[in-house]
Amino acid sequence: MVPAAPAPRPAQGFSTGRAQQWILISALLTATIYVFRRIVEPTTGTSGASSNKLAQLAGAGAPPSVEHWAISFGAAFLGLAVIALAAPELAASLAVTVVLGNVLTNGTTIAADLGGLEGQKTVTPTVRANSTAAVTPTAAQANQATGAGG
Repeated sequence: MVPAAPAPRPAQGFSTGRAQQWILISALLTATIYVFRRIVEPTTGTSGASSNKLAQLAGAGAPPSVEHWAISFGAAFLGLAVIALAAPELAASLAVTVVLGNVLTNGTTIAADLGGLEGQKTVTPTVRANSTAAVTPTAAQANQATGAGG
């Protein structure tokens, strides 16, 4: 008696829909990092201009203009969506790689931006002066309230 060959197992990999979910999450995280840098960096002063192209590729300096970023963002994630139709596992792996590279590239800059935001004062001196003037009475007001003035 010869043993029967085992039946093939069903595919355990990603479906196209699952890969597209990973691509969408990757796109949202990438866009969030870019928007955060565009909003925060002009106010914290951490975006130094760098003439070194290698440093710019590594995330140093100001983020790229919106036009350049939108074109590269759209092309990259459209390409990943097309790859997901033919090879979902590859597309999901590349989407995770894009997010990982984005976080590694911009991580130190984001940390510096957050540190700059934490160091900023939230109450301006003019507001503090106005609020203390309203709470603390002047000497003339104190004399009028007690009837000791004259």
